[in-house]
Amino acid sequence: MLVIRLKGGVLFHKRPAKGLLAGLYELPSMEGHCKKEEALDFVRKLGFAPIYIEPLPSAKHIFTHKEWLMKAYLVRADELSETKDITKADERWHLVSPEELEKDYPVPSAFSAYEGYIRREERRKC
Repeated sequence: MLVIRLKGGVLFHKRPAKGLLAGLYELPSMEGHCKKEEALDFVRKLGFAPIYIEPLPSAKHIFTHKEWLMKAYLVRADELSETKDITKADERWHLVSPEELEKDYPVPSAFSAYEGYIRREERRKC
């Protein structure tokens, strides 16, 4: 999981219409547990310039039929690159402010372990 902080909010991805947590919003994620450099490469491929990365505590969510072990990073990114804006190029990506998160974006409880990191940063206005 990646908590990608940008000026104005946190990046979220809308899950597919079918399958686990269908149609809900999630933090960007990668398959498996990645290292810092792999996470930074992922952020760069999305079109962002990472300026800070911090490992977050691991978390576990248990579904009725599946156990999800999550490793996460907090990534502070600078402005979007001039050549790519993922939130305009792909409607599944959303830059979400805390206010919008409260009323417009249903986030599954599976990601609640990282909710404090999403909201904490916004209060500090960094």
